[in-house]
Amino acid sequence: MKLFITGATGVLGRHIVPQLVQSGHQVRGLARSDGNVELLRRLRAEPARVDLFDLAALTQAVEACDAILHLATKIPSTMNLGKRSAWVETDHI
Repeated sequence: MKLFITGATGVLGRHIVPQLVQSGHQVRGLARSDGNVELLRRLRAEPARVDLFDLAALTQAVEACDAILHLATKIPSTMNLGKRSAWVETDHI
């Protein structure tokens, strides 16, 4: 199965990607930086250098994928977890 993963290099994704690859899936992961492109290559995933909020580019990036795992987050620091305003970016994502 060909999977597209947002948040592929984040807290959740960097643990999920290797497991999916080991299970025989083809993984394409969203990467926002050169470092994340390299990380995905080391994890044997195909990096997709695309902005999560660029609908046209994102639509093209997920083309031919069988499923999408939306793991992108912007979880606030533990000091700010209780502040509603600290979750605005995660809500946007």
